[in-house]
Amino acid sequence: MIQILFKVISNNSERQKMTVKFCRENAPEPIENYRTYNVSYRNLDFSSSTSLVESIRSVGKSIVEQQLMDEPILDANKGKEDIDSVDLDDFVGKMVSVEYLVTEELNDVKL
Repeated sequence: MIQILFKVISNNSERQKMTVKFCRENAPEPIENYRTYNVSYRNLDFSSSTSLVESIRSVGKSIVEQQLMDEPILDANKGKEDIDSVDLDDFVGKMVSVEYLVTEELNDVKL
């Protein structure tokens, strides 16, 4: 599961906003290398510390997902093969790329 990190860089209670950085816990760079975002208090829930953290997480979720999508793909990791076979020997040594969030149903296999 993706762990979202955030670091509050500054807080301006008079203007009711803060600046914050977001990244994944397993990001390839330190959080300091990521962009800083302005977050209005209007987007935050101050009813409890847990609610505050969860509301900050909610703001950062789409930012972290976009960071993940924007990361460059290493040439060594580019899937190049389109294999139309059920013979596993045809897959040996081949790089195959599949979507992460596919929700297609699988066929039932009887054992």
